[in-house]
Amino acid sequence: MTDTLTYANITPDERARLHLAMHEAAHAVAGVLLGATDVRAAIGDGRSGGVTRCYGLLPDHEPLVAFAGPWAEARWQAGQRPQLREVWRHLDGCGRRDRDQIVSTFGASVPPTSDRVERLLDMTWPAVVSVAQVLHKTSEARYDDICAALDIPDTDNAHHLAAIGSGTWPVRITRPRLSAD
Repeated sequence: MTDTLTYANITPDERARLHLAMHEAAHAVAGVLLGATDVRAAIGDGRSGGVTRCYGLLPDHEPLVAFAGPWAEARWQAGQRPQLREVWRHLDGCGRRDRDQIVSTFGASVPPTSDRVERLLDMTWPAVVSVAQVLHKTSEARYDDICAALDIPDTDNAHHLAAIGSGTWPVRITRPRLSAD
């Protein structure tokens, strides 16, 4: 009988692939949440890297999507919302392309609206983990996988995305109680 795999006993290559899956999953989820109309994420082994393409995304949102990957990777490692220095450590490491995009847009600082992405990812963290699981298992995730993880339809979903963005997702409709009088 084999031992159960844990983070402590997996190989460095398996660990790198897990980090990569979390990183790309966050890019993908952030892309959908910020308005991309088509998203495709893929990973290879831990050494070959990964890529996420967000189509239909406003140019102003691209640095925010870039920030999402290193932020989520740092959060996953820390087990809680990461400190900014932890995010920058990831940006200086595997997130060099992400860092370059952020710095070229905003200078040598975090995007002024990164707090928005952090709140969105905190709120939808289970979806980020779910997309990372899809990536880890199949090496790719598409728009419909991400929408399924967010529990929203993959078409005609503007209302759902607005509800998530406003912090009112999931929407719960309750009926008022009528008094017994």
